Amino acid sequence: MLHRWHRSNLRANFKLRRLKQVPTEGRHLRKEDRERERERRIKVAQCMKDSERQREINRICMTAQRRMERCMVGTRLLATRTNAWLRGVTKVKDEVTSAIERKWTYSWRLAISADVK
Repeated sequence: MLHRWHRSNLRANFKLRRLKQVPTEGRHLRKEDRERERERRIKVAQCMKDSERQREINRICMTAQRRMERCMVGTRLLATRTNAWLRGVTKVKDEVTSAIERKWTYSWRLAISADVK
């Protein structure tokens, strides 16, 4: 049995291989247009692969944060406590959500900055 990360990586590689193929309905296109379409499909597949990897990283971070919060409170995994209850007791902010907020805040500041490099 493959690990979950390997399965998602295989799935992404399969999508990448499939998207690298030149479309059959575009055989009447010029060679340059076919190459441009192929490059576009490769970029799309790479973005899909990166987003799957990012989802896996986010899942690992959420699991680690929840485990840390359980250690802070002193509960075991078998004591089924909801995430809202743990966050209420520990007063810890969600790490994945705060990272996304920091990313968008930085990108907004970068977009409206006056000094263009």
